[in-house]
Amino acid sequence: LKSFFGLKRNMTSAVPNMAEMKMYANPSMDFTERLEGDVKNEIMEELREAKAAGASPEAKSTMSRISTEASVDDAAVAPVQYEAQNLEVPVVIVTSEIHPWSKSGGLAIVAAQYAYNFATRGHRTMAIAPMYDNYEGAFYQCTKSFELFGGVHEVRYFHHFQSYGEGKGCDYVFVDHPSFRRPGGLYHNLTDNQEYSDNLFRFALFSLAALEVPVAIELGGAPRYGGKVMFIANDWQTGLLPVYMVHRHRAFGNYNDARCMYVIHNLGYQGCYPLRLGLPGTMQYDNFAQLGLPFAALGDLIYQYSLHERTFEGDSGETLNLTKGAIQCCDRIITVSPTYADEIRTPEGG
Repeated sequence: LKSFFGLKRNMTSAVPNMAEMKMYANPSMDFTERLEGDVKNEIMEELREAKAAGASPEAKSTMSRISTEASVDDAAVAPVQYEAQNLEVPVVIVTSEIHPWSKSGGLAIVAAQYAYNFATRGHRTMAIAPMYDNYEGAFYQCTKSFELFGGVHEVRYFHHFQSYGEGKGCDYVFVDHPSFRRPGGLYHNLTDNQEYSDNLFRFALFSLAALEVPVAIELGGAPRYGGKVMFIANDWQTGLLPVYMVHRHRAFGNYNDARCMYVIHNLGYQGCYPLRLGLPGTMQYDNFAQLGLPFAALGDLIYQYSLHERTFEGDSGETLNLTKGAIQCCDRIITVSPTYADEIRTPEGG
């Protein structure tokens, strides 16, 4: 976090050029060196399994082969590359999965590393994830309502504090809503491998709900984190978090002292959804209008496919790209490893 709070946001209305974009590889945060015994063995074995499964269709649905390999190799050999700075700034990790509560791939492992390392190095640390099941030791905190997709939706917040000794630990916060509790995978139906049709709603709701926690909830009776925090948003599932922070919160004077890092784990999945549902000339459903964002945010989210990529006559190719929105609105972009930062800046990889 050194000197990070002096950054200014840079926004354009054009689609980002990945080859020219200023990218930052994530400094190695090898929490495995700080673990011992069975816990370390379990996590390293899961990383190796993810690496070995890199060529399988199931593995490709969650993480790219190169990003998985880089995570394993870097964790095994790279030393810690930074000293903690700005310890007065709390860190808030927002992720769609986190080990050991939820996991479809390497994202859950990396998010767990963030939570452990920032906490043990002295930051007040929070990690926020959807609540896909009942979690032992997670206690109900409060209920809040959000207007989204033409309705009012209530979410419940649950809290678990994990101590790491010496007065350090992490506040794990779980956002509970019926849309998160599915018998299949976290993001898709396992029987036909199709993405859930309401994923745009699910993760828009999650992003809105996550932004409420630092400023509105006293976790376990402790003081609120407040508006000067570092958000770490991970992959397309949290791509709307920096968009909402800029266009809904900062527009009204909130979170002006906060910053948001966006971590790209797998650029192969960007969270692309049609701008409008329905054929031209018929009544169409406007996805953007359901997100509760001002019109100014449309330029940050919209992406238009080239003519050869469109699927039917009259297709405008207009989509909402959550990854593009995050890149446009976040304060800093990083990747899971230097290797992956290089890969996605090539024509083949990004």
